[in-house]
Amino acid sequence: MAPRSRQQAFLVMGGLSLLDSGPGGVAATVFLPDGVTTAFAARSLFFPADGREPTADGIVDASCRLTWTGRWRNQAEGTETGPELVKGPTIALMPGLAGPVVAGVEPDKPLRLVLSAPAGGSGRVTLGGRGIEGRNVRVPVVAAAEGRGALAVAIGREATADPDRRFRFPGQCPGRYAVQASRDAIWLSKSVPLVFDPGKDAAPIDLDIREPGVPVDLDLVDQSGRPIPGLSFSIRRPEGPLASALPMTYRTVDRGSAIVRGLEAGPQSLVADGDPTPHTFAVPPGLAGCLAPGHPGRGRSAGALTRNLGTNGLCVMDRE
Repeated sequence: MAPRSRQQAFLVMGGLSLLDSGPGGVAATVFLPDGVTTAFAARSLFFPADGREPTADGIVDASCRLTWTGRWRNQAEGTETGPELVKGPTIALMPGLAGPVVAGVEPDKPLRLVLSAPAGGSGRVTLGGRGIEGRNVRVPVVAAAEGRGALAVAIGREATADPDRRFRFPGQCPGRYAVQASRDAIWLSKSVPLVFDPGKDAAPIDLDIREPGVPVDLDLVDQSGRPIPGLSFSIRRPEGPLASALPMTYRTVDRGSAIVRGLEAGPQSLVADGDPTPHTFAVPPGLAGCLAPGHPGRGRSAGALTRNLGTNGLCVMDRE
């Protein structure tokens, strides 16, 4: 028997929105790792059975009880393909000063939850091998839990690198994480694995975000050198938890070209529709991805892509 809840449906622009009442019949108290002190203001999420999205937010009050507020969500939210479904009704206490807790829920059976002992991780971020000091940038760092399915949204953590380049994740849940940084939510670092052991701090890690590159003009042509208009292609971003949040998909215009902005300087690659083979091109360095009039990189093509109509393949021809 699932925890009791009620839903209200509202017709809004764009479809039907649902407001859940939160899980009824679920009583839980939450304590810090000493098992005595109230985990006041600890936050949690409630996941229904066979769900991918939380339906309620919880917060611990001064009497150590967990209280719930329903979440707004779209009618189709959580039904599409995505992370592995939650098997049964689940409460996930989110990380704070102490580690999170994940617990299954049984209706009308009180829960006593104790947050896990603090486990942390730290590191530093550089921009093109240099520090952040004196730069007007924001550098968020994300730790995404691996192998936790839909619960990863509750267990993951985000920090921001401070001016001396350093960041820290306190109170993490033990397990394996993928850590990635971004510069102003545009340019990405490579992802670095980080393992948290119970009650221990993980070894510090280093992340580097390459300097922004200039906009590049890509020409896609067929085997005879004729432009290929209307061809879709995607830029391959550094793999990691932020890559899917920053997709880069383009379509060539009538003259078979596309201008690509927001890439890190250095080697890059793309994949065109109909050809799974990645193809590389170079992005010259620039200042925050912008070019001043008269810059030697402005208006130049980064390369012409030739489509081999016989094999449906692509190759890159550098153009000076």
